[in-house]
Amino acid sequence: MKTSKLDFFNIFLAIALGFILILNLIVRYQNKEQDKLTWGAYILSSNADSSKDDVNAIKIIDASFFNRFDKSQKNLNYDSKKKAGEIVNTVDSVKIKFSTYDKDLLPDSLSVRFFSGNERKFYRIATKLPYEKIRKLVLRNKQSPTFFLEIQNKGKVLLKLNQAKNDQLNYATVASFNAKETSGTIEELVNKESLDGHYNDYEDITKISDFGELISNKYWWRAQIEKANPEDSITSFYAISHAEYAITDLQNDRKIELRTIPKNFYISWKNDKNYSVTFGLNSQQILDAFRKLNKINTSYPITIKFRIDKNDFTRCEISRGDTSIELKDLFPHKP
Repeated sequence: MKTSKLDFFNIFLAIALGFILILNLIVRYQNKEQDKLTWGAYILSSNADSSKDDVNAIKIIDASFFNRFDKSQKNLNYDSKKKAGEIVNTVDSVKIKFSTYDKDLLPDSLSVRFFSGNERKFYRIATKLPYEKIRKLVLRNKQSPTFFLEIQNKGKVLLKLNQAKNDQLNYATVASFNAKETSGTIEELVNKESLDGHYNDYEDITKISDFGELISNKYWWRAQIEKANPEDSITSFYAISHAEYAITDLQNDRKIELRTIPKNFYISWKNDKNYSVTFGLNSQQILDAFRKLNKINTSYPITIKFRIDKNDFTRCEISRGDTSIELKDLFPHKP
C-alpha cells in the first residue's frame, strides 16, 4: 500500500508529541514537580519549659518557611495574624496560620523573629531544616502534612509534624532549635498592619518592658456591672486581654481570677431592645492603674466596674480598697 504524505505528517506529529511529553516529564522531574504537595503550617506557644499558669505570650514579628531549590516561601496568613493580634499564648492555645497556596515543595529552612513577654527579650532563628527526614516521614504517612512551630521559653523552638493515624493526631518532633537573642524596637511590638500601612494598637506604650508586662503579668481581679435601670438583663460580658485571649467568665461578679491585663471589654444587655457597648482601654493607663493598686496592702481584690445606661456613655473605674481610678474609653459612644 502506498504511503501518503498525510500518513508521514501524522507519524511526524506523533513523534513530536512523544518528544514533547518526554521533555515535559524531564522538566517536571528537574523541577521536582513530583515532590510538590499541599501542606499547612501553624505557629504557637507552649508551657513545656515554664509553669502551668504561665501564659507564655509571644509576639510574632515575622516567620517564614522556605525551600531554596525553587525559592518558594510561605509567610504568616494576614487574616490569621490579625485575628490573633500577632500574639500566641497558652491560655486558649491560639495558633497563627501560614498562608496555603497550591502544591509546594516541603520546606528546607525557616526564619522566625519573636518577642518573649515573660523575658522581655527579642529572639531570632534562621536555620536549615532536616529536609530528607521530613520528606521520608511525609511519604510514609501518605497524608497532607501539617507543621507546628512551637515556641517555648528561653528561645527554644520545636518543629513538629502531624501524622494522622486512625483519625487521631500524632505529633512527631522533627527538629529542635535554640533561637538567639537579638535586638528589636518598641515599634515592632505596638504597631499592627492595616490596609493603609501601620497603626499603634497599644495606646501610649513606649517601653519594651511595659509591653512585656502588659501581655505576660497576671493579677487577681474581677469585673462588675452597675445598671442604671435595674430591669436591664445582661446577655454577654467578656473581655479581650492584652495577651489576646478571651476572658469569658465575667458575669459572675464575685469570681476573682488570676488574669493578664484586659484590653477591651464587650457588654450586651436587653430590656425594651438589645443594647451593646465596647469599651477600649488606654494601654498605659490600665497598666499604671494595675501597678498602683497592686501595691496596696489590703484583702480587697482589684475590681473593674462599669456603669451602663442606654441613654449615656458607659463609665468605668478600677479600684481596690478606698482607691479608685477612672478609666477613659478610647472610642466613647452611646449604646
